Amino acid sequence: MNNIKVLLLRHRLKSFGGAELIFIKEAEYLSRDSFDVIGATFDLNRSVFDSHLNWFKNFFVSTEGGFWREVLWLRGILKEEKPNFVICHENAHIHLFFATKFLKKRPITFLHLYGSFMWLWGSELNNSIFFRHKIKKISSEIMSTYKDFNGNFEVPIN
Repeated sequence: MNNIKVLLLRHRLKSFGGAELIFIKEAEYLSRDSFDVIGATFDLNRSVFDSHLNWFKNFFVSTEGGFWREVLWLRGILKEEKPNFVICHENAHIHLFFATKFLKKRPITFLHLYGSFMWLWGSELNNSIFFRHKIKKISSEIMSTYKDFNGNFEVPIN
């Protein structure tokens, strides 16, 4: 192993779809490239995902309830595992934002954005408190590109 630890973080793993497949495939590819892959989620449907967790060196599932307990739980994982990188999926970025506050050494973080939330106008996912300005910028660029591609496509940007 190259001793580079990567934490894949996802808010929920409940049912299998495209976003969940990306999460599992990232774990598979990183493991095959000799990274130590750690996984964490706040909610797991074991009957659906247990057979896919073999790509992770360690996989953590929160047993605590409530946002602040989940933040403290995640903070404990970050301090114990000391990942070099975090790839944050879905809206777990809010937990990660608070969990990394005041850490002496913060891991390099990648926020994995799925394209589908850009099309869900009015969704909580595209109204992130912390990244709203970035999401609006990305969204407007996507819409601009799509409009160029498709001619007269127009979607209001809030």
